[in-house]
Amino acid sequence: MKIEDLVAMKENGIVYDFEDLKEFEYEKWFIPYFGTNVKERFEVDLERFKRSQYNNGRKLAYKYCFDADRCSLALEIYQALWQEQINFEVMTCADKKNRILRTKNNLKFSGETMNSYNTTFCSKTRGRWANNKYFIEGEQVEKYYSLTHSIGNFIPVPQITGYSFNSSRGGGKVACYLRDYWDLTLLAIKNWYGNKDLNKQIINEWLDGNAKWLDEMFGCWRNFINHNYLNSFVDGNYEVKLFWDGHSFENPRPKNKEEVEVFLYRVQTCIKERGKLMISKLEKEFL
Repeated sequence: MKIEDLVAMKENGIVYDFEDLKEFEYEKWFIPYFGTNVKERFEVDLERFKRSQYNNGRKLAYKYCFDADRCSLALEIYQALWQEQINFEVMTCADKKNRILRTKNNLKFSGETMNSYNTTFCSKTRGRWANNKYFIEGEQVEKYYSLTHSIGNFIPVPQITGYSFNSSRGGGKVACYLRDYWDLTLLAIKNWYGNKDLNKQIINEWLDGNAKWLDEMFGCWRNFINHNYLNSFVDGNYEVKLFWDGHSFENPRPKNKEEVEVFLYRVQTCIKERGKLMISKLEKEFL
C-alpha cells in the first residue's frame, strides 16, 4: 500500500489497521532475511492463529519481524509529514524489524505507538484490564485494539543510547510514573518546556537526554504539539487532556472499571481526530 491508497480511503484511512499490512510486508522484507521457506511457515502460523480463541495478531507479526509503526507505509508517512522539521532518510538495517530513519546530523529515529493496547488490556478476546481484577468487553475494546495501529497513533521518536524515548516510557524508572500512557508523556514534556520542577528528577533526566529532538527541532511546547499533529491531545489553551479525571504521575494506572471506560472514550477520540488531521495534510500533497 502507498500513501495515495491510504488517503483515497477517506474515513476508512483514518481507522485503517496497519497490522493488516504484515501479510504483504513479509514478501518484501522477510524472505530476503529468513529465506524462501518463510512463506510456508508464515501461512501455517497464520491459520493456527486464526483458529485460536486467543488470536492476537501482534504475536504473529512480531514473530516475523513486523512492527506496524515501522513498516514501509509508516516510514513513508514520517518522511512526508515531518520533512520540514526533521528531513528523514531511511536507514536500512540487517534486522528488518528495526528499520529506522535518520537525519542529516545522524540522529536516529524509530516509529513509536503512542498508546499501546497492552498498557491497559491483557488480551483482545477477553478485554482483560491489566490488573486482572476487572473485565471490559464489547465494541469499544475491539475498536481500540484496531486503533492502536492506525495512523493517528504513530509518531517518529529518537533512538538515543541511555535515553531511548520509546523504551523508557514503558520500562525502567521513568515508567514508574508514566506507565506508557501518552497523556502523562505529554504532561512530562509540557513541564520540561515550561516548569521542570513539576516533573520527577528521573523524568527530566530522560527528557534532557532527548533535548536535540525537543529543543533544537521544535523549540517550545506549542511547536511540539503543532508540528507533531497532536492538537487533539490538548485543549484550546494547550493543556493536556487527561485520559481520565485524576490521572497523574502519582496515579498512573486506572483504579476501576469506570476509569477504564472513560479512558477508552477519550483516547479513541484523540487518536481518530489526530488521524483525520494527518490524512488531511497528506491529501494536499498526494491527491
